Amino acid sequence: MIAALTKEKDPFTLIEAIKKLSETRSDFVVLHFGSGDLQKSVEEKIKECNLSHYFLLGFADNVEDFFSLLMCL
Repeated sequence: MIAALTKEKDPFTLIEAIKKLSETRSDFVVLHFGSGDLQKSVEEKIKECNLSHYFLLGFADNVEDFFSLLMCL
């Protein structure tokens, strides 16, 4: 996921969707690139939902450079 942690991007809907998905599957991880004023609230929501496979990676320049690494997994 590449999205700012801001009201306009609504990261809480994504977290709820990931929570629902994790009720039926456990063979995935979420790597979320982005930062913003909701950082603390998003961290708390991830913890509250017990999503230990959801990782906030912060802002990254040229985030697309990570894609080739992920394709090797």
